[in-house]
Amino acid sequence: VVLTGSSAKDLDEATKELAGRRGPAHPSDRILLPMSFRAFCAAIGLSNLPALPAVSTADLLESEMGTALYELMPWVSELASAWDLYLVVGGYPRAVIDHLEKGDVQPDFVGALWDVIHGDALKATSMEAAAAHNLLVRLTKNLASPMNMTQVASEIGVERGETAKGRVNALVESYLAWPCHQRGQHNLPNLDAQSKYYFTDPLLARIAHYRLPQSPLADGSAISEQQLGLSLLRRIEVGRPGTFADFTSVMYTRTSNK
Repeated sequence: VVLTGSSAKDLDEATKELAGRRGPAHPSDRILLPMSFRAFCAAIGLSNLPALPAVSTADLLESEMGTALYELMPWVSELASAWDLYLVVGGYPRAVIDHLEKGDVQPDFVGALWDVIHGDALKATSMEAAAAHNLLVRLTKNLASPMNMTQVASEIGVERGETAKGRVNALVESYLAWPCHQRGQHNLPNLDAQSKYYFTDPLLARIAHYRLPQSPLADGSAISEQQLGLSLLRRIEVGRPGTFADFTSVMYTRTSNK
């Protein structure tokens, strides 16, 4: 089944209202995200790479990973250039087509993404455009760092940190952002600690800058961290369907030197 023009939040609410009616199909849900780096490489014509199987997260420190890395060594330079490009263009098919045909993502697609963010994901929050833009700026500047919701509240013009958290969660519910919680006891998320928030595509971290050039760009290393974490989430979802939106399979930990 392909659903077009559907609100992610509305679909989530509908699922809750229709509890127990999924039927016997397993897994019954499918998560469609922008292109992975592997798919991006194929789309831009980097087709001479060896056909290696995807390595599961459980095997990242095993011999399978070492073998894959060894076989890819001759293409390290090409892959590094492709990764840098991926961190700018992202994995939305339209953005990739824009890059291939016109050299850069076009303004009309940037506008379309802004409409999804402000006109759909944040619609129920009644946020003004300026406040929504400031929220994007804060997420972009804060990428890869624990987020202080009281500070976010001040920047988007609301009184309480909980209200600001609701605005951020609206982006999460629409699969535009994802939270990385601090790992607590028993490998469960510590929800009392500040969580990190990332976008689900590199291009989303550039929307605020595209709209208003004086808005900051996210640090490249932070976007790399975002995409590596997202790759782990996606790979775990393959083996354990339904775990992606729980956001409990990828967490961060604080060391003694922070």
